[in-house]
Amino acid sequence: IRVKIKSPGKLLDLDSVYAAFDAFAPLEHLAGVLPSLPPRPVVAMREAGTPRPNTHQNEYGGMAVAVGNVKLHDGQWDVCFSVVVNNMVRGAYGAALLMAEYYNHLKEHPRAQSELSAALSARQTAMEEAPEPPSPLELTAEIPVAEVNTLTSTAAFDAVANAADPTAIHDTFSKSHLHWYNPELGAWLMFDETAAEWRGWREA
Repeated sequence: IRVKIKSPGKLLDLDSVYAAFDAFAPLEHLAGVLPSLPPRPVVAMREAGTPRPNTHQNEYGGMAVAVGNVKLHDGQWDVCFSVVVNNMVRGAYGAALLMAEYYNHLKEHPRAQSELSAALSARQTAMEEAPEPPSPLELTAEIPVAEVNTLTSTAAFDAVANAADPTAIHDTFSKSHLHWYNPELGAWLMFDETAAEWRGWREA
């Protein structure tokens, strides 16, 4: 998977990105306690051309995610990187297995559970007391208007079904919502209802 993101902070160099990957280990204190937990859930690879699906999909038995091929300031994106993950192991039963192991750990260690609850409560309080983020810039793009289905009653449906040409409603909709190929013009056309004419583009 190729991931492209915009960062709220300034990324100065590749080392800072790799360092962030290396430092990500929210359950590090449980490494060796939960049997399925990898020491590092994210394995940062600095070798050019890595990670590769054929050779890096089973990091820590498939429970770790391999990242690499990092690039900064790629057009509008602040950072781009590649991700290889074994979606069956890590994304399906692996996640459920980890949750079950963590649940049993908390059940057997009430103190750990109370500490986790306190930490989550403190985090929630900090988020509530944080200043409001700046308002997003006003959108300048035209906001699309949803189309309304006129067949909202049995009577309306029956009127269409009993019309001289019951398929007319489908013809009207499809010609203005789908592109049709015209072999004589060598063009793909769609009917513009506002301009009352066919418009499109040529294949060449």
